[in-house]
Amino acid sequence: MDETEVIFVGGVHGVGKSTYCKTFFTPKGYTCVTASTLIKEASSTSINQSKKVNDIDRNQQILINAIENKLNKNNALVIDGHFTLINKQNEVTLIDKEVFFHMKLTRILVLKASPKLVMERLNMRDGSIWTLDFIKQFQIKEIAHAEKIASYLGLHLELVNL
Repeated sequence: MDETEVIFVGGVHGVGKSTYCKTFFTPKGYTCVTASTLIKEASSTSINQSKKVNDIDRNQQILINAIENKLNKNNALVIDGHFTLINKQNEVTLIDKEVFFHMKLTRILVLKASPKLVMERLNMRDGSIWTLDFIKQFQIKEIAHAEKIASYLGLHLELVNL
């Protein structure tokens, strides 16, 4: 891998992004990182169990800077993250398209799973209670915004059904 490759794997919480990245990209020599880990490592920000984000814009700027630093050490990076986030009012918020532009992405994947499966995973993993309707709407918005981002960046969106 001579050229820098930055792959973004998006999807709602609990869809299976980390497992997918470790299974399909790590064996091929890619460095897989979660957006939340990069943000935590580069700041004093903590992500709470409810997945609600207090300062989305600030966190995204921290993320962009952290990715730039990671790219200085790796030329094949897979970022496990989101195109939308839940704000403190429990609303699904779209991440600004410029954030993704500054990540210098070369490929975009979005993972999708049944809302029932996602709900079960979240309940087991985080002990949080999410409604099927909220997960369904969250996933619809995540995919729709990912499509807009891919179009804006001139990249093909790869939708992966799990």
